[in-house]
Amino acid sequence: MKRNLCIICCLAMTLTNCSVDEDTTTTLTEDVITTIENQIVPDTPNPENDYSRRGLYQGTIVTEDLSFHEKITLNLGDNGQYNAQIITSNEERYLFKSQNTINSEFLYFEGDQGTFTVQFLEDDTVQLSNIIINEKEAVATVFKDQSFQRMMPSLGTFSSSDNTISGTWDFAFTVSGGLGYSITTTTIFINQNSETFVLNTSGDYQRLCSAPGTPVPIGVVNSSFFNIQSVNNVPLGNSELSFIFVANRLEATNAGCRITPSAPLDVTSTSWTWNGLQGTATVDTSSLPDFSGF
Repeated sequence: MKRNLCIICCLAMTLTNCSVDEDTTTTLTEDVITTIENQIVPDTPNPENDYSRRGLYQGTIVTEDLSFHEKITLNLGDNGQYNAQIITSNEERYLFKSQNTINSEFLYFEGDQGTFTVQFLEDDTVQLSNIIINEKEAVATVFKDQSFQRMMPSLGTFSSSDNTISGTWDFAFTVSGGLGYSITTTTIFINQNSETFVLNTSGDYQRLCSAPGTPVPIGVVNSSFFNIQSVNNVPLGNSELSFIFVANRLEATNAGCRITPSAPLDVTSTSWTWNGLQGTATVDTSSLPDFSGF
């Protein structure tokens, strides 16, 4: 009897151990898969790919009905993988993968939320086409992200005062020095006729602030000043686009330099005229680059 009891106990212990091992293995496998997927799109470009087609590309993507408007990172073999990632404002992660390589004429990407095609143009710039996101047609632009000159897109919108046209007005920034960033391009998507324009523009996004502990004269409210400004006349189609965009944040404190504004930027001046139309534009302050590296 005792012997039978011992055998039963041993069998029970063996089965229990197997069950625990199985659960542990499953958990470890899921953790490994999650880690691998999170590392598929690198955070920084590989310097070896700075002057080649391989590398990271940063840009923005929007559906033609304007219901989806986000940043996109395209990884073309920077770490040997070919994929793309969108992290939405709601912290959802869209992941797309390609079986093609950099030597392919077209690179086809697909994921649970959509598909798109990547093609290199003669000047080695990248063009995205046939874009479907959440079962809706979309447009996107991306720019080469180099290890020594990071490309940082931000999101904006525009509309005409008579409501005849509207769309997205996205900036792309690069580091300009100790004060902040330079605006290098502006991508404008007009949703009424599904046209996208990429304009070479100039402007600044800067942080100016007093040093910690510096006395502020009585009556002067000036410690941290965040500014994004661009004033341009550029060709857009067959007409000239004239626009002014100025936004800032004036802090009533003497806390010195801060990593990010304590409140959204105040848009003090924004207007544009084009092809007989006029209107205003906005910028999503949460999508602007921060000043942690300065």
